[in-house]
Amino acid sequence: MHIYWHGISCVKIQTGDAVFVFNPYSDSTGLSMPKLKADVVVVSNMENDACNNIDRLQGEPFRITAPGEFEVKGMHIRGVEYGENDTFYMLKAEGMTLAHLGTTGMPFSDEHLSLLEGVDVVFLPLNCTEGVVPSKMVATIEPRVVVPIMYKAAKEKLKLPEFDAFAKDMGLKNVEPEEKLLLKLKDLPQEETSIRVLSVA
Repeated sequence: MHIYWHGISCVKIQTGDAVFVFNPYSDSTGLSMPKLKADVVVVSNMENDACNNIDRLQGEPFRITAPGEFEVKGMHIRGVEYGENDTFYMLKAEGMTLAHLGTTGMPFSDEHLSLLEGVDVVFLPLNCTEGVVPSKMVATIEPRVVVPIMYKAAKEKLKLPEFDAFAKDMGLKNVEPEEKLLLKLKDLPQEETSIRVLSVA
């Protein structure tokens, strides 16, 4: 499985013969969304220009834009209502469970915590509602891998947090972002959470 971060909350996941693109953004964000080819496009909030630019994608991807359960390319994806307008998504692929928590970190309900129990990989928005702290979200979920998203990394016009506060809270030093993430189930950490920081592809 290959994972790329294209800035803001846009993540591309290549698994098997399928390409999933989560949250393609519009140019109004200050970044130019690459013209990616996708088999499946997944959107957390169709009213939010930071994640709803489906038309920028090439091909005719299957669209997932709301809560529900879907089978696509032999893989299961579930959308879960999160806050008033957002949806977070859980994808099962290659024996792993991945959760994309959308554009904004918000308080978890008991149902959310039950669904996220045992999750392997979390795409974690550092942009959070008042009172929600990303590092505490990590401690609560205890995933095996965390990929931070939704922070200031380029020329975004959005009001986004800096990465440094999260790095300090997590005890990260001298972070060298990776161009892409190659994930295999057998290589996932067993006893601790690994923070994997990606550069904007």
